[in-house]
Amino acid sequence: MARERGSVRGVNDSVRRSDQIRVTHLLASEAGFSSWGDVARRICSMLCVVVGVLAFALHARADEPERESLYVHGKIEVGAMNIGLDLLRQWGGETLKTRTPFTDGEPVFTGITFARLWERISPTGKTIRARAVNDYVIEESAERLIAMEAFLAYERDSRLLTVRDKGPFWIVFPWSQRPDLSAPGVYSLSIWQLVEIEVR
Repeated sequence: MARERGSVRGVNDSVRRSDQIRVTHLLASEAGFSSWGDVARRICSMLCVVVGVLAFALHARADEPERESLYVHGKIEVGAMNIGLDLLRQWGGETLKTRTPFTDGEPVFTGITFARLWERISPTGKTIRARAVNDYVIEESAERLIAMEAFLAYERDSRLLTVRDKGPFWIVFPWSQRPDLSAPGVYSLSIWQLVEIEVR
């Protein structure tokens, strides 16, 4: 009797598995797949597409701006680069205490002089085109910016500049030390929310 029950249970299990296989094949057929081989090929194709998209995204990171980094490209020997805060601190870490036409008092800015930045990126061009988050653009010769002692700030009074506070980067000038720079033409070069510099 026990053997008969075992045999019946085995037959039922086989029937159940067979039914499951038939249902699975039926679902695959209704989805447009003629066989399990088609299913496997379709899955492999989808995985290849996903991997390709991820690889493209990783490759593109070096050629596109990143948040809280300065995208520098154009006529420079080192090639396009995203310059982050860590690298700027290594290059600069200088301070400039100056009044500005856009703030109260005489804040202390931390950053890097444009002269030093220009030296570090090894440019082959002579002018820059700088762009802000809101697409405000300035164009000026590097020689003039260096002569005016332009300063690329990323902190004000020991606090990182945010987009709400004219960050992540802001070009300021030593107005307190250089009264000759107090002119509308210089004020217009003080671009904030800076995200990109193209060397031309």
